[in-house]
Amino acid sequence: MKELAEVTTDVTDDGVWLIDGTTSIADIKTCLSRYVLPTEGQLQIHLRFDLWKWPRSRYSQRSCEIASQDLGRKLIVAGFRGMPKDEEVAFSSFQISTQFPTSDFAARAGLSVLGDALKAVLPEAGLKQVNLDTDQVVATFTRPLDPALYQWCKSRPNRWLEVTRESGDGPWLGVCPK
Repeated sequence: MKELAEVTTDVTDDGVWLIDGTTSIADIKTCLSRYVLPTEGQLQIHLRFDLWKWPRSRYSQRSCEIASQDLGRKLIVAGFRGMPKDEEVAFSSFQISTQFPTSDFAARAGLSVLGDALKAVLPEAGLKQVNLDTDQVVATFTRPLDPALYQWCKSRPNRWLEVTRESGDGPWLGVCPK
């Protein structure tokens, strides 16, 4: 078995590329906008995890502060900076994208094994979306969720995975485990 491993420091991407089907770094075609280009005969997996860039700058706690004021109760949201120290928890998403020829059954089987391994550490959890004005459940769904985050939400009241308002005058909506 032969393995090629190379780490570059000039990449500004916030993910990791795993590429099978190459014997030299020169076999990997790249460009500035997408970094790794699809190449026949290569299985390319891009792993991205926002916590590699913690704290997440794209999310602000401002909406949480406004919701807390509007509703007259303190809301704690996973992943926001500025939460009380005993309430802080890191929260992000883990994304995988991949490219391979549709006829490559070995690549498909390998990705299936990877998917099964991820399901073991990120099991699906039942979630609910709640109208925070009325405390009525407006939707239910399942998503992979870190068991530690599930326990964090369930351990105290007013802990949420997300608090949003779909429109300026709409209700505040929170998402948490069922």
